[in-house]
Amino acid sequence: MKSLRLKLLPWLVLLTALGVTWAIWNHERQTAHQQLRARFDFSLRDMGSRIEQRIAAYEQMLRGVQGMYGTASISERSMLTDYVASLQVGANFSGIQAIGIVEIVPADRKDAHVSTMRRLGFTRYDISPEGRRDIYAPIIQREPNIGLNRTPPGFDTWSDPVRREAMEESRDSGMVVMSGKLTLSVDAAQGSQPGFVMYIPIFARGQPHETVAQRRHAVIGWVSASFRVKDIMASLFGELPQGFAFTIYDGVNPSAKGVLYSSFNADEEGRHALTATEYLVVAGHTWTLSAKSLESFEANFGRNAAPLIAGGGAGLSLLLSLLVWQMASGRARALQLAESMTKDLREAVRNAESALEAERQAVRDLDLANQQVRIAKDAAVSAQRSLAVQAQSLARSNTDLEQFAYVASHDLREPLRMVAMYLAMVAKKLGPDIDADMKDFIGFAVDGAKRMDALILGLLDYSRFARSDGPLAPTAVGEVVADSLHNLQVLCREAGAVVSVAEDLPTIQGDRSELTRLFQNLFGNAIKYHSPDRPPTISVGWRDDDSEWCIWIKDNGIGIAPEHFEQIFGIFKRLVTREEYEGTGIGLAVCKKIVEHHHGRIWVESTLGEGSVFLLAFPKIESGQRTQV
Repeated sequence: MKSLRLKLLPWLVLLTALGVTWAIWNHERQTAHQQLRARFDFSLRDMGSRIEQRIAAYEQMLRGVQGMYGTASISERSMLTDYVASLQVGANFSGIQAIGIVEIVPADRKDAHVSTMRRLGFTRYDISPEGRRDIYAPIIQREPNIGLNRTPPGFDTWSDPVRREAMEESRDSGMVVMSGKLTLSVDAAQGSQPGFVMYIPIFARGQPHETVAQRRHAVIGWVSASFRVKDIMASLFGELPQGFAFTIYDGVNPSAKGVLYSSFNADEEGRHALTATEYLVVAGHTWTLSAKSLESFEANFGRNAAPLIAGGGAGLSLLLSLLVWQMASGRARALQLAESMTKDLREAVRNAESALEAERQAVRDLDLANQQVRIAKDAAVSAQRSLAVQAQSLARSNTDLEQFAYVASHDLREPLRMVAMYLAMVAKKLGPDIDADMKDFIGFAVDGAKRMDALILGLLDYSRFARSDGPLAPTAVGEVVADSLHNLQVLCREAGAVVSVAEDLPTIQGDRSELTRLFQNLFGNAIKYHSPDRPPTISVGWRDDDSEWCIWIKDNGIGIAPEHFEQIFGIFKRLVTREEYEGTGIGLAVCKKIVEHHHGRIWVESTLGEGSVFLLAFPKIESGQRTQV
């Protein structure tokens, strides 16, 4: 029985060691997959954000042209030429093929329109395609007038169903609207290349356009901007992450007919480890962004520790079981030698040499076992060093990504400064005789620039909190609440807000300036989103939840629907329009980042139309002391 246990012991050691190796390998494999998925999702969100921000910049540019024609006739060709030249489209708005002016021409004015254009120097001008229609909408000017853009004017955009749908929607809404997938008129002779056109209406000066009927009556034309999707993508991205491929479809149903752009190469087909789809609503139109990861994506961004753990663990398991077997077999040989010596003393001399040889063999076996143990230790040290190097590489990558987000957000403010500069040039050129409409148009443009600047500043603010690593110290929540209310005293007084704060609020481990910002954001939201039929009422309280202090801020505002409880803490997430309530959609995302920096949690409980309760849970500090308000 004892001999059987010695024989089974090496196998038991081998199975146990292999089981431990499998558990460590499986954990590492799952962790690597999660990190790869996080990297893939970040790349997809970053790509969608870049596209949306670029289209938003194009919208602002078109609004500037619309505002310029609010005080001038669309027949003044020099204004668009000078404006586009001052914009330096190629340098500041990469991806734009051309900016054009489309004029509405009823059928009874067609001949007069053609005569007018020919008197302007376009001696061969005519509206194409030919045919009798009730309404024509020809392109009368296209800038910059270079290269392929030198195509003669006169193309009737109203004759194309795709363009016409976008123009009608833009006219009825008064907003910038993007068309579906089409081939630009300047590319018609060179083969199909996916593109689209953005339109914004031009209304007759002095005509009201508050309702749909008024806008249909007052519209005299459109400002258009044409794009090739391939050119936009080329200007938008420097170099994509290796192994990351995506396709942009027109609409919400991916199909080969609706492909606008694809980064797939023929030699990249293969297994797609990760896939995801995101929907982008840009200029009143929906795009579907479908992304896939190739095998090279995992090779570049995935962790490679799992094969090392599997190989090293298997090798160590075999070495350990071999060592046990060597020790067990050596002991068995020693016992056999002792029994042989006791049986026959007369054979002691002959058996002495055998015993000596057996002892030497045991020493050699022990030396071999020790050498194998040293090899195993060296392999383990090497594995640990490799894991440490990979951890340092991941930390550097995270730091580089955060710095990239911070610098990119700064660079986004440059187009806003250019828009504000040219608005000032327009106001200065018009002089003191500027009329009320023009003032409104310039005001609308300046307001849009301010809103975009506020969004960028919010993004910068968010990135700073995301990189915050300041020390935490015992901080009295009551003092932080008092500081926040002091900063908002003018806002509270103007809104008629009534604020009540519970006594004996707890002390938590935190950063005072960040906590002041946290409560100031929550109080400001409670006042901003109060119900119009009653003054805001805010109360602050707390409770003891065993290992946490739970602090709540309750208001009687407009409330939040349950399906939006998680959505409101995302960056740029808004549940109401800017016309109803101003804001950037960053405040609650910053609040969540601050709470997580303090190792806490934040959530909301609310009834739509009655009010909301925001709850903050922070871990207790060792002393458990609380301070009076």
